[in-house]
Amino acid sequence: MPSNHIYEIIEDNTGFLWIGTDNGVSRFDGKRFVNYTTKDGLPSNDVIQIIKDNDGTIWINCYKQPPSYFDEKLNKFISFENNSTVVKNSSSLLYPSNNLNGGIYYANTYG
Repeated sequence: MPSNHIYEIIEDNTGFLWIGTDNGVSRFDGKRFVNYTTKDGLPSNDVIQIIKDNDGTIWINCYKQPPSYFDEKLNKFISFENNSTVVKNSSSLLYPSNNLNGGIYYANTYG
């Protein structure tokens, strides 16, 4: 694991454990850890929340950064850092919630 400081742990639909730390996120398969950092698409290594939406997609919330989701085919995270509206709204801490159609939405003090 990249750090002993753990913010959150969640199990995905295939049984992997995702562990958010202050130095990236790790995926644990029961035998070994695979670590993901900014080199793997995270906007920051300070991963404070991990969210699983209804279709099983893993979303990452880094401190004051745009949200990211894990792309299984590319084996990396995709961030919304090229969307200026999302980047602006991410300057305040984001709070994720599941919406009625099964996806994730983020809110903050801006709305």
